[in-house]
Amino acid sequence: MVLFASLGGGRFVLFSSPRCYFLAEVWVSPCGDAVIPPFSGKVCKSLLIRGNSRLLHVFEGKGLLPKPVRVSPLGCGGGYLWVRGRGGGGGLLTVSGGEEYFFYVGFDESVSHLVFDALNGVDGVEVFNVRWRLLNVKFFKEYIPSENPRVRLNGVGRVVVEFNSPANLFDPFKKTRFKRFMPLAGTVFAYNIGEISRILQRNKYYWELINLANTVLKETPEVWETVEKVFYVYEGKKIPGLVGKVEYTVDREILEENREAKTLIENILTHAQIMGVGSGRANGFGHVTVKTK
Repeated sequence: MVLFASLGGGRFVLFSSPRCYFLAEVWVSPCGDAVIPPFSGKVCKSLLIRGNSRLLHVFEGKGLLPKPVRVSPLGCGGGYLWVRGRGGGGGLLTVSGGEEYFFYVGFDESVSHLVFDALNGVDGVEVFNVRWRLLNVKFFKEYIPSENPRVRLNGVGRVVVEFNSPANLFDPFKKTRFKRFMPLAGTVFAYNIGEISRILQRNKYYWELINLANTVLKETPEVWETVEKVFYVYEGKKIPGLVGKVEYTVDREILEENREAKTLIENILTHAQIMGVGSGRANGFGHVTVKTK
């Protein structure tokens, strides 16, 4: 598949070689009560590493950027387990023996053999002073880019992105230690745009795609009521991130005039649902759900 991107009349080849991505939903249960870190993404990462020690380099290797694997925090019921940094304390996070918990693992074909081996080895491993049982694994795979990605914009007027764990949005225009907190589409999906386009450095082609996302997906006025800055506790520090949800209006006029732009945005949204958004995804940050209506 060869796809061209365009904005303002210029056209350039965006990508041609699809890559296979996987999203696994993993269900586990601790064999007893236990205290776990205040951000439970550490539990999920630790379970996979104990299941296959070769994943340690993938998760921790500084030369592997962006990381080809990410996790969500532990989920239970309708929410995910992480401690908000309120006042001067972090609070405790616990799991209950026999309770069922789930988490998600997103990864690409380059590490799929390692992740599948890890999932096979999770049952019975001990992390954070408790043994864990593997209950079930469900997964799907997706080739990106694709002419028919999982998220489609046919007849769609709005896109809703739910931040299920704190999102750490980085600056798509300049490398800096400072985060961004305005959930413009180009900022939210900056990592995904760079990854699927194979443009892993900031340049004019990358910025054209950032501008295209901002142009097609326009944040609604409700964003001020639905997105919230919070402080979460990670390794003893209180760190700011974004939670809640942001709703975007889809510019149908642009998509009707430019079919390739439509396909591009659909692939970006699909990639975000599998691999998360922003930075720190390998530790459980930026886990999102993408819905259309």
